[in-house]
Amino acid sequence: MIAALPGAVFTATTTEVFAEGLVGSIGVRIEAEDGTIVVARTTIGITESSPGRYTKANLVAPVAGTYIVVWDDAAQASNEVLTVAAIPVVSPLSYATVDEFIEWMRLNGHEWTGTEEEAERELILAERDIDNAAGPRNRSPVNNLKFGAPAGTNEFGLSLEQRDRLSRATCAQAEFRLQMGRAFFIEDQRQTTTTPDGVEQGKVPRLGPLARRELIGSDLIRLTGRLGR
Repeated sequence: MIAALPGAVFTATTTEVFAEGLVGSIGVRIEAEDGTIVVARTTIGITESSPGRYTKANLVAPVAGTYIVVWDDAAQASNEVLTVAAIPVVSPLSYATVDEFIEWMRLNGHEWTGTEEEAERELILAERDIDNAAGPRNRSPVNNLKFGAPAGTNEFGLSLEQRDRLSRATCAQAEFRLQMGRAFFIEDQRQTTTTPDGVEQGKVPRLGPLARRELIGSDLIRLTGRLGR
């Protein structure tokens, strides 16, 4: 879901993976719930932000109401709800969608067999893990997260690459949580390392290696001794 204020500029990104190389042919429009076209279909200004994922910046939100952002090309269509309200409506998920998580699992050789609510719960916990790893930052007044709502209001001005990496990092962390189990994130986890100076103990990072790699690569967090703890 995208949330925006009336008349505000927002960015939309396809929620499904399309074929690559569709810039110039893939289009986006905004419809009312009854199917009435509110913003005409356009192909102008659409970029391929990652392979098969397309983004359109500088869309203008209509008057308050609920709408559908429709992406389409000759072979496929993708819809996402746009909620326009004088008071921003906060989606329970901000860094990655359930569809993105399911696609992440599929691309990594796993099939998500849980419910949508279970996927949302894992993604919300993953968002908290990423915020904990991000270090001191101002939180968004919209959703109290350190990177705000990148796919909606994008109040911290994340680039398209940063938004994609944040989404992938969140999906990776949700998968890491499933693999490690609930107890890993509740109990104090420590690892023992033998060095030339003797035996040292330290906390096991709570941020998974794939999520950490995505975040460091996007400069959203920096590699420090406290990363992911």
